[in-house]
Amino acid sequence: MDSPITFQLQELPDAQALDRVREDAEKTLSEEGSAIARARWPMLRDAACACMRAKLGELDPFATLAAAWGTASEIQALAAKTRSEPGTKEPYPLGKHELTAAVHPVVTLRLGPLTFPGLTFTVTMNGQVDCAVLIIGGGRLRSVEALSITPSATLSYGSMEIKRLEGDPIVAGGPYVFAGVGLSIPFA
Repeated sequence: MDSPITFQLQELPDAQALDRVREDAEKTLSEEGSAIARARWPMLRDAACACMRAKLGELDPFATLAAAWGTASEIQALAAKTRSEPGTKEPYPLGKHELTAAVHPVVTLRLGPLTFPGLTFTVTMNGQVDCAVLIIGGGRLRSVEALSITPSATLSYGSMEIKRLEGDPIVAGGPYVFAGVGLSIPFA
């Protein structure tokens, strides 16, 4: 099923956003003594953008954010219960809360024989949840019903926020079913 979030994570990296961290990024790229990073910044910036766009485009922002529910001990207990009792499904209603998940893309650039130090970015996804009912089955998060959430995503480099996307509020009464067998929930 398509993500209910209206933005795509590959919208975060762009030339203008990366230019905001040019000085810090050039410093990292030049750590091993090469001055090429400063001379070839536009080319390296564009390559970093293309690389991140490709990889971030492979992520489902809602599934990535929803996986954060699996860190709660109550959800882990339900996952353990439904895993030990095949065929059972357990609903878990949630009220207002904030949901946060982060990924850390590392971009490693090469120019001819030179390999530059990796640039580590952070993509933080947030969801202001008004309500949701999680359906846990077979030890996994299978679906979400009665969902009301407002998502956002932020691209950062170090401590500097360089671009933010605000999503439209999502209000879905029917179930959102996760692909395959659902999202994995780690066991405590």
